[in-house]
Amino acid sequence: MKKKIIIIISSLVFAYLSKVLIFERFNSDNLSDKKNENLKKTEKTDEKVEKIVKMKTLKKFKNINITNGLASDEVRDVFVDRNGFLYAATSKGLSVSKDRGKSFQTFNKENGLISDLTSSVVVNERGHIFIGTHKGLSISTNSGLSFRNYQSNNAVHSDQKKNTLASNDINRIFLYKNGDLYIATSRGLSVLRESNKKIESFYKSDGLPDDLVTDVFVDAAENIYIATWNGVAVSKDKGRSFRLYNEKDGLLNRYVRGIFVSNGKVYCATTLGLSILDLTQDPIRVENITKERYGLDEEYVTKVYKYDGILYLLTLGGGLAVSNDNGKTFKKYSYNYNDGLESGRLYSLFYINPSKYYLATWKGIFIKLFER
Repeated sequence: MKKKIIIIISSLVFAYLSKVLIFERFNSDNLSDKKNENLKKTEKTDEKVEKIVKMKTLKKFKNINITNGLASDEVRDVFVDRNGFLYAATSKGLSVSKDRGKSFQTFNKENGLISDLTSSVVVNERGHIFIGTHKGLSISTNSGLSFRNYQSNNAVHSDQKKNTLASNDINRIFLYKNGDLYIATSRGLSVLRESNKKIESFYKSDGLPDDLVTDVFVDAAENIYIATWNGVAVSKDKGRSFRLYNEKDGLLNRYVRGIFVSNGKVYCATTLGLSILDLTQDPIRVENITKERYGLDEEYVTKVYKYDGILYLLTLGGGLAVSNDNGKTFKKYSYNYNDGLESGRLYSLFYINPSKYYLATWKGIFIKLFER
């Protein structure tokens, strides 16, 4: 009898222990499954975070350089015509693309261009190409098949100087709506008149603050704004007289590298920052934007533009600064911010819209991509 009881008790204990082991095994498997699920969730979360980080660090600029066929990575100016053709004034000739930068054809001295060292380019509505170089002006009316070249005759007498290119060293050209071409040179300002194809030049002796003219802008009323190495000159009578502005009027300094006019305000790119002259006020009002005050990465501003209420500052080494509030705050783009703008030295900008514009730099052309 005792033996039977012992056997029964042993069976009960064995059965109980078996159930415990089965439960623990089941529970362990369940926990393992939960761990795997949690691990998968963590991995998915990490993937989402990685995607978000990648989206935030997506390049905001596309680069076009010698690998695309540009003659040189040093691009001084860029222009896009009504057909979407892209023109780049480089240190080794004029490069032209008819397929949005995928390939280029280059025009140089061998094709009749006056110099390979080009500095500025514009194209009119008829497709005529105007190229400023450091050895004169070249114009093609047949898509680069041939060029007509203009050079200074180095005249000494004032009456002769008035009818020749002020200097062969051209810094910038500006095409006015009536076809007149304004040419900023290192020894004065020249204008190639569309009406008679003749050149008229202006010098310090005519009232300019300096013969070294770095940039020129002409507004809708045909007022001429001239950036020089000794301040700014404004003419409201087609060059017969000039009003001068310099440090005494509030400019940051006299070395003005670029000029742009919008709604009566003259934006002056100087070697110490940006000066804004409000000529609608009497006396004139001046606002200065400096590196220290506004956190710009570089004080030397090479060019300034304002389109659709947005201010663009191009600098010599600090990249691009963009302001939507007329200079109160800036969004900065350069190689320091991993945004695709790999060059800090910028020379010019061609504007399409706020989400697309072209920058001429010493590392090729950079095209702004859509940014949310």
